[in-house]
Amino acid sequence: MSNIWYTYKPVDTILIRGADDDVSSAFSIFPPPASTLIGAIRTIYLLQNGVDFDAYKHNRADQSIYNTIGKASEQPPFEVLGPLFLKDTEIFAPCPAGWFFNDEIENTDDDKINKIELEKDNIIPLQSISQEQFKNIYASKPIKVWPAKYCDRMKPMADKYITLDDLLNFKNKNKITIYSQNCFFTKESRVGVALFDNRTTREGKLYSFSHYRLVGNTALLFAITQDIGLGSEGIMKVGAEQRFGKYTKFANTILEQLEQNERNKTAYYMSLSYNHCIGNKENIIAFERIAYFGGWDLAKGFHKPMTAHYPPGSLFSQKLTNTIGLSL
Repeated sequence: MSNIWYTYKPVDTILIRGADDDVSSAFSIFPPPASTLIGAIRTIYLLQNGVDFDAYKHNRADQSIYNTIGKASEQPPFEVLGPLFLKDTEIFAPCPAGWFFNDEIENTDDDKINKIELEKDNIIPLQSISQEQFKNIYASKPIKVWPAKYCDRMKPMADKYITLDDLLNFKNKNKITIYSQNCFFTKESRVGVALFDNRTTREGKLYSFSHYRLVGNTALLFAITQDIGLGSEGIMKVGAEQRFGKYTKFANTILEQLEQNERNKTAYYMSLSYNHCIGNKENIIAFERIAYFGGWDLAKGFHKPMTAHYPPGSLFSQKLTNTIGLSL
């Protein structure tokens, strides 16, 4: 069964709560992880099929419901691929964490540069560097390394985006354009009043999070790996404050190429969303800063414990959940 792709366009901002690596300070993450989208998809399915949430939560719904979306306390029988960004008619994916670019832009503010066009020779995939070049290694973190000959002029591409066409067909390209996050979303600071579990105000307690807003003509793009009978369009709520938006079924030829790549043996695999750190250490090639988040546990009616995840763009030596195959 081919992946079934959907776009999602929220009408307002999105808030996805995370935590810092000391698991004591809060912050928000974006794009939303696949696990958040799975929860939203399950909710849509229950609503579209008239299933009572309490019955589903306590395993009293029809068995066909659990066969399709799984139990609230368990992983579903389907997976979510993405999310990516769709802007106008172009699809964008995170740049691989193990790719660097030869910085030829001087005296500029990276936050104000929306896109950079690079000659292919100025992009250096970590996997293409010969073993001889690794005699002297410089590292800001144990996993983010590059040869001494490059260290003064290399910048990581992990916080940038690339068209899916450039990513999948990298070896056939002469020039590559990389895009900053500003091309797809903006960050807005919000302050609110903390609440007790019964939704009453906690006096003197405030909280601050960053909300994210997609820029014009931009939508999230994700796939479900099997047909669960969702309508071709509908309303979906995503995130901590249940902001709603419209999802719509979507098809594109470059997505067909992506699925073709999945059937071929590739050099390595890149995550499109956050991958749980447990059990993946022997497969990791490169990654940026680890993110901590939990989510809402419908079965328990409480937040899930915070766990560590490799961010989008992380590279692995084997196929894992929500990864796509890449080759040089």
